[in-house]
Amino acid sequence: MHSKDINKQSGPLFDAFWLEFERTLEDAGEKEANFVRFVFPHANFSKREFRAICRFEGADFTQDAHFNEATFTQNAFFGEANFKRRAIFHKATFNQDANFSSATFTQDAVFWSSTFTRNAELGGAIFTQNADFHEATFKQRTSFFKVIFTQNADFSGVTFTQKAVFGGATFTQEAVFSGAIFTQE
Repeated sequence: MHSKDINKQSGPLFDAFWLEFERTLEDAGEKEANFVRFVFPHANFSKREFRAICRFEGADFTQDAHFNEATFTQNAFFGEANFKRRAIFHKATFNQDANFSSATFTQDAVFWSSTFTRNAELGGAIFTQNADFHEATFKQRTSFFKVIFTQNADFSGVTFTQKAVFGGATFTQEAVFSGAIFTQE
């Protein structure tokens, strides 16, 4: 699960990885599924419902990570995760806390139309390509404290229902907040 072997992208290692991943998730049920520091080959979790508390801290996503329309019913921890290719959370739903603190997004990060029902923590994250939060909804406390955006950051049409923290954030290219709604601080 932690091997960086390039042969893990297909064949027997790929199959063994995903069998173990599914076993871990199934055994967790609604408790905690530990994927800490796993090295993921191409990951497609589109439209997947994660019922367990998911711990992806320090995980390496070596290929595109597809979480399109995925639902996390419990806490989702992606702190210090490394997304080496595109991270696609288009229309993802986080029903509990979502933690991406100190995560690194090497290519585009797409959170377009995602819903963060509880706290969203992105403090210290680094976005080296475009960060797209277009029309996302943040319903509770949101932190982009000390986040680094090295390319464009799109927050157009985003709704921040409670406190949104951008203190110490760095925007080196265009930051778009047109149509964004802040109902509190």
